[in-house]
Amino acid sequence: MTANKRRTYLSLALGLLLLGTLIYGSGPKQFWHIIRELKAAWWVGAFFLYLMTQLISSLRWQILLKAERIIIPWPRLVTFYFAGMFFNLFLPGLVGGDLVRGYIVYREAEKKEEAAVSVVVERLCGMGALLTIGFVAMLISYRVISLGPVSWALSILMGFFLGLIFLASRTSFLQLPLKLLGWLRLPRWAEAATKVHQAFRLYGGHRKALLKAGALSFLLQTLGILVYYLLARALGLSVPIIYFFLFVPIITAVSMIPITFSSLGVREGISLLLFSKIGVSAPAAITLSLAWWVNVALLSLLATPLWARKGLI
Repeated sequence: MTANKRRTYLSLALGLLLLGTLIYGSGPKQFWHIIRELKAAWWVGAFFLYLMTQLISSLRWQILLKAERIIIPWPRLVTFYFAGMFFNLFLPGLVGGDLVRGYIVYREAEKKEEAAVSVVVERLCGMGALLTIGFVAMLISYRVISLGPVSWALSILMGFFLGLIFLASRTSFLQLPLKLLGWLRLPRWAEAATKVHQAFRLYGGHRKALLKAGALSFLLQTLGILVYYLLARALGLSVPIIYFFLFVPIITAVSMIPITFSSLGVREGISLLLFSKIGVSAPAAITLSLAWWVNVALLSLLATPLWARKGLI
C-alpha cells in the first residue's frame, strides 16, 4: 500500500471515528426524531439557494480570469465548479476541490500560472468577506451576546487572514522559501514558486476586478449563511439568525483544515461546540452540520453528469 493510500484511508477512518463518537455520545435515537420532523419546503429552499451560490461563484471566478485576459465561457466555469464540489466530498478539508479546479483551469488556459492563481485569489476574497461578516456581527451583538471564546476565535482568524494577505503581498516574503529551494537543489520548484508569486501580485493591480469579486463575495457569504439558517428551520430549530453570522465563519475556517474527508467529523465537532453554547442540543447541532453536508453532496452528485461527460478529469 502506497503512502498516499494510507493517508487516504487514515483520513477516512478518522472522520468516521470522530463522527461516530459524536453521534454515539449524543444519543442516536434523538437523531431519528429530529430527522422525522424535517420540513421539506425549507430543505428545498436551502438546496436551491446553495445552487445559486455556486452559479454566482462561477461568475466571480470569471471576473478574476478576465482581469488577466483569460476568456473562458461562464457555463464552462460552472462545470469546473461542480467538478471541484464533487471532489471536495472525497478530499481532506474544504480546499481539495480548489486544487481540482486549479488543475483543470491550468490545463485549459494559455496563461497557466495566472489561471491557477485565480482560484487562490477567489478563495481569499471569499474568506475575507466571510470573516468580515462574522467580525461585524460580533461587534454588533457584543452588548447582547456574551460569547467570549467565539469572539476570541473570530478575532484571531481575522488577524491571521490579514497577516497572510500582508505577507503574500511582500516580495521579500518569497526570498526565504526561494533560498531554501535553492539550497535543496530544486531549481524547477523555485522557478515555479516565483511564477506563482508573480501571478499573485499581478492580481493585486486589478483593483476594479477585485472590487467586483469582493462585492460578490459578500453577497455569496451572506447567502451561504442563509443556507445554514434555512436548514436549521427545516430541522425545526428556532435559532436567531445572528448566531449563524457568528458561527458559520468559524465553522468554515476550521473545516478548511485538511484533516478528514470533506471535514467529516471535524465540522460536526466545531458545530456542536458553538451551537451548544446557545442551548442547541448535541443531536440537533450535529444533525444541522450533517444536513449541510448532505445538501452539498446531493447537489454535487446531481451535477456530476455536467462535467463528467466533458472529460475534465
